[in-house]
Amino acid sequence: MDAHLTPEEIGELTRIFPPHRAHHLLNRAGFPPGAVPAFPYTARDFWEQVAAELSHGAVSDGRWRLLEAAHRLYPGNEVFRAARTAPPALPMRVLVMSAEPRGTQHLEAGREVRAITHALRGSGAEAELVPAARSTDLGRVLSFEPHVLHLVCHGEGDSLVFGDVHGEAHHVPARDLADTLRHYRKTSDTGLHGLVLSSCDGEHIAPLFTGAAEVVVAHRGRLDAACAAAFTGHLYERLAQVGDLGRAAATAAHHVRLTDASCAPVADGLLVLRQE
Repeated sequence: MDAHLTPEEIGELTRIFPPHRAHHLLNRAGFPPGAVPAFPYTARDFWEQVAAELSHGAVSDGRWRLLEAAHRLYPGNEVFRAARTAPPALPMRVLVMSAEPRGTQHLEAGREVRAITHALRGSGAEAELVPAARSTDLGRVLSFEPHVLHLVCHGEGDSLVFGDVHGEAHHVPARDLADTLRHYRKTSDTGLHGLVLSSCDGEHIAPLFTGAAEVVVAHRGRLDAACAAAFTGHLYERLAQVGDLGRAAATAAHHVRLTDASCAPVADGLLVLRQE
């Protein structure tokens, strides 16, 4: 997607979001507070300065993030709707963290990781892999600045299971992980487009992450490892094409059902939550 706001988009932002209302929108888009114009002469001047900051790279995929946030607030607006259908500028970045600590059921995380790398091959996307992940590895979000964070780990109740320094199970409350991601979003230029929770019983955990990413993808009930890997492959193949995780997940659910009838529960249990 082009980094430059079009004159039509600037005009629509000017009309709907005067400076005193613009700060909430910019915050949702991950725009750095220090780059917000301080003394614009007019609303048009304000948005012209914001457009210039975006074109200079103030926010990764800034135009897409801004128009996506505007579309969420005004879903019926034709200008915002038309603009947000384009994918974020490549290279898309995916951070994959997997954890299979001792004493837990084998997840076959390697199969899912291979599905991601295979699906993204040739797309120009970048994937960073963190095997045997600890909860503190979440800090890679700040250094790598991924569009999508993909977690392959066990879910137990309202916790996700990572490894500790000895390779033993470390149960981390999902609420704490979500609060950390929201903190990253508020205090840095980092804003996740998507979060994929590849764990069982995701319906209990996924709602806790709303606001930590624009789109959260999870699954209800038990998650078969082979079917999870097949779904993941279809997911990232489609994501590289459309740039929107929710749309990619919906298509992947149809494709995984066609791949193997035994994977129907993965399709039926798909859960996609979008930031309000």
